[in-house]
Amino acid sequence: MKYNTLKEVLEAQQSGELTEPLILDNDSCTVYVPTGLDDEAECVYHGPGYEIREEALTLLGIKWENC
Repeated sequence: MKYNTLKEVLEAQQSGELTEPLILDNDSCTVYVPTGLDDEAECVYHGPGYEIREEALTLLGIKWENC
């Protein structure tokens, strides 16, 4: 993968490295960017299962816990 954490995805977007809208897979925790070739997209991030929400909350500084 090009990015290993959501923080890296955020930093790439903030730096201008990622300029296209991100494509999110609703069945898993995967982020794609368009390649410019027809409907093709490159996978740039694949997180561990549905834990993307936990990583996102942590990245935003929001406290959370499992119940």
